[in-house]
Amino acid sequence: MKLDGYRGLLGVLGTTEGFVLVPVELSGVVGARRLHRWLRHHGHPLPCELVDDALVGVLAERTTGVIVAGPSPGTEREAGTLRLLNQRRDAVARPPFPILWCGSGDWLAFTWQHAPDFWSVRAHARTLAPEPPGPDWARPVWAGPVVDDEPESLLALRRAARTQRDRLNAGRIGYALAASLAARGQLQAAREAVLAALSDIARKPDPSLLFDLRLLGARLALAAGERRAVRRWLSAAAELAQGSVGKQAQVGLIAAQSELAGGRTARAIAIYSGLLHGLGDRPLLGARARVGLGRSLVAARELKGAEPVLRDAVSLFQAQGEILGEATALLELGEICRRTGRLSEARDLLQGALDAFVDNGLTEPAQRIHELLALVELADGRADEAVLALVAAGAEHPDAPAGRRRLLERAQRAQGR
Repeated sequence: MKLDGYRGLLGVLGTTEGFVLVPVELSGVVGARRLHRWLRHHGHPLPCELVDDALVGVLAERTTGVIVAGPSPGTEREAGTLRLLNQRRDAVARPPFPILWCGSGDWLAFTWQHAPDFWSVRAHARTLAPEPPGPDWARPVWAGPVVDDEPESLLALRRAARTQRDRLNAGRIGYALAASLAARGQLQAAREAVLAALSDIARKPDPSLLFDLRLLGARLALAAGERRAVRRWLSAAAELAQGSVGKQAQVGLIAAQSELAGGRTARAIAIYSGLLHGLGDRPLLGARARVGLGRSLVAARELKGAEPVLRDAVSLFQAQGEILGEATALLELGEICRRTGRLSEARDLLQGALDAFVDNGLTEPAQRIHELLALVELADGRADEAVLALVAAGAEHPDAPAGRRRLLERAQRAQGR
């Protein structure tokens, strides 16, 4: 799974209510200072603090969000500060403002080693490029639990947590491992990682992590087409969603996806519509529900109704700096434009979605978009461009889907071959 980088931090600062610890991997103190200047330029003048003897007191009394710049490598002095921070974590977490915990990968691992309880409350980590982007550019970057989201690294971190009998962190890392494996298409391994994480936290289950694991279990079952398993996972997740509109909406989104995947379009539309009425001021969940509703309306051949819903989703994702969500909505809009003969607009929308997915290393949606672009080019009489798009989609590969290979043959015939 990947999150937006610098723009994504703007989303955190603009929408978070209460304390959240956000680890940010960058080039030490220099990178933290650069981030400080960039955030100030974008309307968030957060103070930047160094890791010293006064840090714990500063964090406990903060009245705004704070950037903490960690050195690399950490010394025994910083280790002492981290141990004190671990002891006073409740006081540090009390002010309702975020902490951007910045430093190299070694520093983030050093923090986990010396302040494991403080570290356990973190949100997703973010790796930022050496230089901030310009005001109108953002590249989606990695997000994981500690430093690296490669399965091998996460397995090593989980082993270390288990060796230290830190079952909660082992469960958190196991959740990230499952998500990382799922993103790579290794669904069975991801399901095994979910079950292992549930086992890790079985004696002292953390309700929030337990909910996330059950929700991921439902997504994996949905990807495998096992709708009975989807219902079981969602039923278990719903038990932990009582009283939380946001969590109930997440359960509802997967339930609607399952209905749509099963061809029950009217039921999916009803669920998505109901979610939109009950979400209130939750723009990201609202945007995701709109994408689902738009897809459902397209499946029901209600293209005129789907288009404004998806355009609303694009606007919401853009406002939150969620590039991948925006790309997903652009893809659906591009397909609507293609079907309705607006080929130039379809090309622009699909290319915008493609750029985001390619930047993020997501090959499967990128291949689908290349295929849609090929259909646009064929409809526009541009056979050469269609062939190039299909080659980019992997249509020449022996294992390519039969429909994609047939489309390549059609494009080649249109070239006069």
